[in-house]
Amino acid sequence: MDQQKLIALLMQQEYVPGEWLGAQLSVTRDGVRKAVEALRQAGWAVESAQGRGYRLVPPKNAVWPS
Repeated sequence: MDQQKLIALLMQQEYVPGEWLGAQLSVTRDGVRKAVEALRQAGWAVESAQGRGYRLVPPKNAVWPS
Protein backbone atom coordinates (compact mmCIF):
# COMPACT_ATOMS: atom_id res chain seq x y z
CA MET A 1 0.00 0.00 0.00
CA ASP A 2 1.10 3.53 -0.70
CA GLN A 3 1.85 4.98 2.75
CA GLN A 4 2.29 8.48 1.31
CA LYS A 5 -1.26 8.39 -0.04
CA LEU A 6 -2.59 7.11 3.28
CA ILE A 7 -0.85 9.97 5.11
CA ALA A 8 -2.25 12.49 2.64
CA LEU A 9 -5.77 11.13 3.11
CA LEU A 10 -5.44 11.21 6.89
CA MET A 11 -4.37 14.85 6.73
CA GLN A 12 -7.53 15.90 4.87
CA GLN A 13 -9.85 16.05 7.87
CA GLU A 14 -10.10 15.53 11.61
CA TYR A 15 -11.32 11.89 11.52
CA VAL A 16 -11.39 9.71 8.42
CA PRO A 17 -13.62 6.61 8.38
CA GLY A 18 -11.80 3.33 7.72
CA GLU A 19 -14.38 2.32 5.13
CA TRP A 20 -13.77 5.52 3.15
CA LEU A 21 -9.99 5.08 3.39
CA GLY A 22 -10.35 1.52 2.13
CA ALA A 23 -12.37 2.69 -0.87
CA GLN A 24 -9.80 5.37 -1.70
CA LEU A 25 -6.89 2.92 -1.37
CA SER A 26 -8.67 -0.09 -2.92
CA VAL A 27 -8.20 -2.24 0.18
CA THR A 28 -10.46 -3.72 2.85
CA ARG A 29 -10.98 -2.11 6.23
CA ASP A 30 -8.66 -4.77 7.63
CA GLY A 31 -6.06 -3.65 5.08
CA VAL A 32 -6.51 -0.09 6.34
CA ARG A 33 -6.05 -1.24 9.92
CA LYS A 34 -2.82 -3.03 9.01
CA ALA A 35 -1.54 0.00 7.08
CA VAL A 36 -2.32 2.29 10.02
CA GLU A 37 -0.45 -0.09 12.33
CA ALA A 38 2.53 0.03 9.95
CA LEU A 39 2.45 3.85 10.15
CA ARG A 40 2.43 3.63 13.93
CA GLN A 41 5.40 1.25 13.85
CA ALA A 42 7.19 3.80 11.65
CA GLY A 43 6.68 6.46 14.32
CA TRP A 44 3.51 8.22 13.14
CA ALA A 45 0.96 9.10 15.83
CA VAL A 46 -2.36 7.83 14.50
CA GLU A 47 -5.40 7.80 16.75
CA SER A 48 -8.47 5.69 16.15
CA ALA A 49 -11.96 6.19 17.55
CA GLN A 50 -14.75 3.67 17.13
CA GLY A 51 -17.50 5.07 14.95
CA ARG A 52 -15.33 8.02 13.84
CA GLY A 53 -12.27 6.56 12.12
CA TYR A 54 -8.61 7.49 12.13
CA ARG A 55 -6.72 10.75 12.46
CA LEU A 56 -3.14 11.91 12.58
CA VAL A 57 -2.27 13.36 15.96
CA PRO A 58 -0.26 16.54 15.47
CA PRO A 59 2.80 17.04 17.63
CA LYS A 60 2.52 19.64 20.37
CA ASN A 61 2.88 23.20 19.07
CA ALA A 62 2.17 22.06 15.51
CA VAL A 63 0.03 24.24 13.28
CA TRP A 64 -2.23 22.52 10.76
CA PRO A 65 -2.14 24.08 7.30
CA SER A 66 -5.32 26.04 6.50
